[in-house]
Amino acid sequence: MRDRLGKVILYSTGETDYREWTFRTSRIAWYAAGFAFVVAVVTISLSVALSSLIRDYRVTSLRKANQSLLSELKQMRSKVTDLETKLASLERTDNDLRLFVNLPPIDDDVRSMGVGGNVHPALEDVKLGEAGRDVLALDAYLDQLERRVQLAFESRREIEEKYKENSELLKHTPTIRPVVGGRITSGFGYRLDPFIERIRHHDGVDIAAPQGTQVFAAADGVVEKVVTKAVRGRGYGKEVIINHGNGIRTRYAHLSRVLVRPGQKVKRWDVVGLVGQTGRARGPHLHYEVIVNGRPTDPMAYILN
Repeated sequence: MRDRLGKVILYSTGETDYREWTFRTSRIAWYAAGFAFVVAVVTISLSVALSSLIRDYRVTSLRKANQSLLSELKQMRSKVTDLETKLASLERTDNDLRLFVNLPPIDDDVRSMGVGGNVHPALEDVKLGEAGRDVLALDAYLDQLERRVQLAFESRREIEEKYKENSELLKHTPTIRPVVGGRITSGFGYRLDPFIERIRHHDGVDIAAPQGTQVFAAADGVVEKVVTKAVRGRGYGKEVIINHGNGIRTRYAHLSRVLVRPGQKVKRWDVVGLVGQTGRARGPHLHYEVIVNGRPTDPMAYILN
């Protein structure tokens, strides 16, 4: 391309003078190209520097956030460990309560799995940073603790139900002496029958007490049988039989007076009669029997006081 000359003339509006410059167009092109190159180099350099600065800022921010997260995780780990210690103590108490209400204790292996538990994947197989591994480990551990707490709640409900069941059973178990005071003059088992002077089995215990002493129901139940008429020297005389459920009955014999009626519901310590010597008896006393599934049982095995 042929090199051409160019001219620039500047006029002043207030003066008659003017200025002019003559130049070659090829030189102007080289100047423009050089200027564009410089601008491009400066722009690229600034872009690289700015990108590096932003990257360094982000890395620094992430490091600070990671350190903060690690610090918080350390505190959480300490709190979780404390919670686990308290939960383990509650689980030991829970097993003690289960034994108290006659329930089998829960094995440690079962408790460690909890309700619907399963084995968590091995954390070392997860390719994450330290904070990531800690988060997964804590998440798995908290999940396990949650299942253990749920199991503990279910165990407590089971204990409460068993306790209520046992309490109801205890109410219907003859656990008291039906006469306050008194003296046992003849125990359960074989003895010399004073009337026939032969060895015979005595199906209850005889508690000597003054005539008219109150006789109490030994447990909750329903009056099953009442005998209000007696023949002197024969049988149990005036008596009361109470059905306590679960195959348990109690007999109160040789009464001077019966104070209940058949079908009447009674509770422990309700007065059912008065001590006497009706029937086959020598002196005022109460003949007391505990009958389990139709068979006489030693009443002393049930009496707690």
